[in-house]
Amino acid sequence: MSTESDFTHFYTQSGSDYPLQIAYNEFGCADSIRAEVFVEPFAIYIPNTFIPDADGLNDNFLPITDLNPGVLKMVIFGIDLVLLIPALMISATPVLLA
Repeated sequence: MSTESDFTHFYTQSGSDYPLQIAYNEFGCADSIRAEVFVEPFAIYIPNTFIPDADGLNDNFLPITDLNPGVLKMVIFGIDLVLLIPALMISATPVLLA
C-alpha cells in the first residue's frame, strides 16, 4: 500500500491480483478503480561477460528468455560499478528458451 502519487509495486509470485487504486482530488473527494492484473512467471538470462573475438564462444551479448518482451532496457556497469552504458535498448527478438 502506498500514499505516493507515483509508485511501483513488484509482484513476487505469479497469478492474478485485483488491486484497488483510490485517488483524491484537491477537494478531498475520492474516486477509485479496480482492475484485474495477471502476473506471468518468466526467466531471463543475461550473460555477465562476452568476448567478441570470433572464436564461437561468448561472441554475442544476447538476453535469453522464455517470453518476448519486445524491447529490453538495460543499464551496464563495469566491475568497479562505474556506469558504462546508461541505457541499452535491445529491440531484436531474444532467443527463446525451449
